[in-house]
Amino acid sequence: MRTIRRALTHTFFAGVALALIACGVGQDTQIEGGIPTSSSRPEPVRSPVAVEIPPVTDAVIQDARSYAEDTGVDLDEAIRRLGLQRTIGKLGAAVSENEQETYGGHWIQHEPTFGVVFAFTRDGEETIRPYVHGTILADMVEVRHVEATLAELRAAQREAHEILEGLGILASSGIDVKRNIVELYLPEEEKEKLDTGLQDSALELPDKVELVIAPLPEPA
Repeated sequence: MRTIRRALTHTFFAGVALALIACGVGQDTQIEGGIPTSSSRPEPVRSPVAVEIPPVTDAVIQDARSYAEDTGVDLDEAIRRLGLQRTIGKLGAAVSENEQETYGGHWIQHEPTFGVVFAFTRDGEETIRPYVHGTILADMVEVRHVEATLAELRAAQREAHEILEGLGILASSGIDVKRNIVELYLPEEEKEKLDTGLQDSALELPDKVELVIAPLPEPA
């Protein structure tokens, strides 16, 4: 790396060094100016999620009016919450991608206070802290413990459908992250066929799968 001219100001130099770190440059080498490398940090550092409130357009105001009417908040608060939902979406995508071994899902809550709930199978507080540190979301996140990860629920969902398909049974399904289960929707007559089929085949539905008697959705 070429020696940075001493005439550069300290502020400019610090900005360059931080930019290099953010890009992953020099992870195993010491960068001039005493910036610690990743190998010398006590734990991985993730960039805080950027809070990007979208422009207040006519469409946003219209949606905010409906939200305010439904929740009883004023229009300004409704606009703020709708803007924060975009940031929460980015946060959820990052956590879902990076923490698959413990991530159990997340959802926005509107009452009694506005915020977001993240579910993990372990170490939830420690896991979410770096993602929200230094952002407006830091005081808006609640962490809950669950038994199964979202990846495990999706695997159970696929396995359940494979079993039903093999038995010639029609059903639909969904994942309820709040309850940490897979819901399997099927009509009463299909439920009876399923009971008989499972008994005859000695098969069992995966754990975390709950049967719900409901009509099949109409074709789109």
